[in-house]
Amino acid sequence: MGAAGMGAAPSCKKALCKVVVSNRFERLAEALGEHLFTGALFAQRVVLVPGASLKNRLLDALAKDPKWGIAAGMRFDSIEGFLSFSLEKTQEKKRLPSRWELSLLLEEEIACMEEKEREHPLLGYLNAMPQKKEGRIRSVARHLSALFLSYGLYGKGFLEEWLQKEGWKQELWKKIFRDRWTFPLESFQDLVLPPVHLFGFFSLPSLYRELFKKSASIFYLLSPSPFFLGDLLSDRETLYVEKRGRERKVSFPERREVEHYLKQPNRFLANFGKERRKLLSLLEDEEALVEERYAEPPEPQTLLKRVQADFYHLRNPEQELHGSLFDPTIQLHRAPSRYREVEILKENLLSFAKKGVALKEMAVLAPDLKSYLPYIEAVLGARENPLPFALFECKKRDAFSFAQGFLHLLSLRGSRFEKEEVLKLFSFPSFRKGCNMDPSDAECFCSWMRKSALLWGFDRTHRERILKGEEGSFLVRTGTWEWSFERLLFGLATLERTPFYFSLDLAPLPLVSLTEAELLGKGIDAIQRIYKATLEMEEKKLGFSEWVRFFSEMAGNFFLIKEEEKRFFLELERIGRKLFSSSSLDRKKVTAERMGCILKEFFQQKEESPISSNREVVSFHPLKEGSVPSVSVLFLLGMQEGAFPRTERKNPFLDPGFDIPSNLDEERNLFLEVLLLAKESLVISCSTSSDEEGGELMPSLFVQELFSHVEKGGEERERAIDSLFFQHPLFSFDASYFDEKSSFRSLSLSHFAAAKSYYLTPLREESSLFDQSEEEKKEQGDRRVSVQQLLKLARHPIQFFFNETLGIYFEKEEQEIREFTLSSYDKARLSRLDPCLPFDELVMQAEAKGELPLWHFREVAKAALEEEREVYKRGLEACGVDLKGLLTILLREDLQEPLEPLAGTLHLPALEAAMPDGRRVKIVGTLRGISLQGLLFHGRDKIEDLVKAWPAFLVFQCLSHPALEEKKLLLTKAGKVKSLSIQDPLLALGRYLSYLEESERRMSPFLPRFAEAFLRKDGADLQKRLASLEKEIAISGSDPYLEWLFAREKKRDAEGMISRWSLLLCEAMDVLL
Repeated sequence: MGAAGMGAAPSCKKALCKVVVSNRFERLAEALGEHLFTGALFAQRVVLVPGASLKNRLLDALAKDPKWGIAAGMRFDSIEGFLSFSLEKTQEKKRLPSRWELSLLLEEEIACMEEKEREHPLLGYLNAMPQKKEGRIRSVARHLSALFLSYGLYGKGFLEEWLQKEGWKQELWKKIFRDRWTFPLESFQDLVLPPVHLFGFFSLPSLYRELFKKSASIFYLLSPSPFFLGDLLSDRETLYVEKRGRERKVSFPERREVEHYLKQPNRFLANFGKERRKLLSLLEDEEALVEERYAEPPEPQTLLKRVQADFYHLRNPEQELHGSLFDPTIQLHRAPSRYREVEILKENLLSFAKKGVALKEMAVLAPDLKSYLPYIEAVLGARENPLPFALFECKKRDAFSFAQGFLHLLSLRGSRFEKEEVLKLFSFPSFRKGCNMDPSDAECFCSWMRKSALLWGFDRTHRERILKGEEGSFLVRTGTWEWSFERLLFGLATLERTPFYFSLDLAPLPLVSLTEAELLGKGIDAIQRIYKATLEMEEKKLGFSEWVRFFSEMAGNFFLIKEEEKRFFLELERIGRKLFSSSSLDRKKVTAERMGCILKEFFQQKEESPISSNREVVSFHPLKEGSVPSVSVLFLLGMQEGAFPRTERKNPFLDPGFDIPSNLDEERNLFLEVLLLAKESLVISCSTSSDEEGGELMPSLFVQELFSHVEKGGEERERAIDSLFFQHPLFSFDASYFDEKSSFRSLSLSHFAAAKSYYLTPLREESSLFDQSEEEKKEQGDRRVSVQQLLKLARHPIQFFFNETLGIYFEKEEQEIREFTLSSYDKARLSRLDPCLPFDELVMQAEAKGELPLWHFREVAKAALEEEREVYKRGLEACGVDLKGLLTILLREDLQEPLEPLAGTLHLPALEAAMPDGRRVKIVGTLRGISLQGLLFHGRDKIEDLVKAWPAFLVFQCLSHPALEEKKLLLTKAGKVKSLSIQDPLLALGRYLSYLEESERRMSPFLPRFAEAFLRKDGADLQKRLASLEKEIAISGSDPYLEWLFAREKKRDAEGMISRWSLLLCEAMDVLL
């Protein structure tokens, strides 16, 4: 019985290569150690592996074996790296390009082709859309580089015939591979190699196989069975044979013989081991010595062991003699989301650890590991039961922050210098350190800039360049970085906050204290240097090497970079010298945009070296060749349909007649390797939800085939297979996780606490959001309330609850709008500023603060503002207001006696009011619009306007001062003076404060437009107004608080709202009835 039929020694005198086969990684590693260290002590020892992760595991295995001690001259490499190195030693003129290098060479040749040949067929596609031309050139070059590499490696028999034809692809090929560059089929034919060790490959191109055969190399192959595998046929191969038999109309005896031949001893192995058995068969046909190191499995006691034993003995499940075993050594977990999938992974990791499995004996593999990184870091790094983990051949999100930050800096070249795009640089740690800022410094500086009315553009000149040289009064510098810096510096230099402007185009912004001046200086210096660097990039045209040196210097100026990151630029410069030393790309001056794309691709193709796996951590690996470790428990994460096998896209430039090896067969072998290397358990999980498509996702086809294979053998197996499936609920605190009879139990205390809170709390009838209360927010003693809080409650009680009770502030989209429009709020506020102030001066002040739109929109806003201001002035005249006597009252807690009016402001002691329960409340803050004739309010004589003014009017009524003799309400929008008789203003204010406290405990529905329905207790009217407002908000989307409310508040019981709130409201506002 030989490995793959290769047990007998070859007939030739001297074997050209040796093949070591085993079904255990440890035995292959042991054989590698024996073959490596049996020769001379200082002999060169080269081990070729498919991935850096496998190299790491082999080093660990050799280091732990006491037989080998210290070995010198050992070198691990990839096949491509080793062959390129060997080629460079024997050939001085030609070398092999990588895919990235070949893509750059093709870009340059395509660009040169365009300059020389105007009628080239490729140019029609490239020039169809001039604005996308450079991107199309890069896309064509990327596809061609992959195609040319495949032709140069797999094109034996095809390439010679293809090159005899005429075409633009052949023309590019001949230009690239004429003098300095070569390809494997050309350069490896006569290459002489020393003996090497090839470990862990399950497929090899025929060119590589022949090359290493001649060098007496040693292959170490993982093989599932010592029996002959060459006659196994996959389902597709079986169908082909059957089809050919029908076409040839073979006789019945021959057909019976073929059917017997096609009956597979293990169909799963036949389908999933095609590439592996193909390599073994080819090595059998060639001369090779075979060394078998199989470990015959003992009588299997678990399902996973049974599957592995089926592979070893080449038998189907139904051929077993000892019954079937179904235990959780193979599991499938289906989760409703990726986050829940990682939560389930953590529960499984903790469960195995509790059973005594070491963390280093558990490994997680995922086809798309990067998409799971945020969830892995959040869940495994959580405060409860944190699990140490290590990522292999995959960068953490914060890794290479320098590369991400530097590429973002390059993206600012030629941009509008938008506020958030520039401030994003301060989110990169390496950039902050380069500016000598810690995270709190950067956050503080960014906060200043966001409050400075900054929009975009560094200065006026920059805006002119962006807008193609447009000049004139419409092109202002308001909202630029330079303008914002001057506002902050002006505010820093202004000791007192006096409203003077010195006819400048900016107003002081007093945000920065003297102790923070140095931080402001650092931030301004960083932004100025960034802008200067982007200008240099925009203006320069350099050769490749010059750009690399320029970028290297620029990185050192802005970032604190590590030695490892400095080597990027050194390596890029070295590649450039080899790549373009005689190319026009180094002599030709290219733009920064082109170089930025090159640099981006260079950073992306660099991989982080894996760390050693000998620490006690859970290891995470991308699911690819050479990355599958041999550990006790293997987890497969993200095994839903579409994720694995990965979707294979056909190269659009592929020529007919050339057959590129399929990724599907390679991924089948990869899945088989996972089954072979899992020692004790295999846990598979998948997400049922898709980010892109609707509907439920099924497990991967490979997973379905595995369970279909396992359940063969009768109804008993089909019933038992259900115990291996786990369909998980939406929430991690679901009751099923804490049931003693559950097959999957949670170990999380926080999830258990959440479950108790959710399930043990008595069920209540679904209630309205207006009924839910926040008891802990209720004040029990004396307190302070500001005038602003009272006005916010009167105008928008729902926003008041979110802001004051929950501390939630919905962001508004005013930043984008302010460049083009003047919001209703700003228009109303500006129109009511000091009516004695000339309109031109009002506009100048608004512009100095960045409150007006830009460009031509500024004139439209000015016209609308002037019209609104005239309406306000006419209302004042109709009310008989003396404009010279207008005051602003400031209620101060630190005053005991009133101060004399200063600059139109009257400083008074805080107003004290009594609550109905006797508690004292101090009213502080600013009350605007006070005239000798009464309190100004820009509204009409309607109840929905009166409720907005009511708390301010109550406070005004309670104040005592000689300047406040008239206690009337002046409705400026209606031009009407209204007298409201309040017998005891302090008592009325106390009742309103009771309403305020109740509105803090639970959300009040008393919006001004509902006032009449509430006060008149008209439920039908309120129901109509609720429906009308919902439609209005759905169309306009103008109020994020109401938008949120209507999206979640399903129970709108108008009568219930009135019964709960009308008594309190009528007590607080009875005069308005």
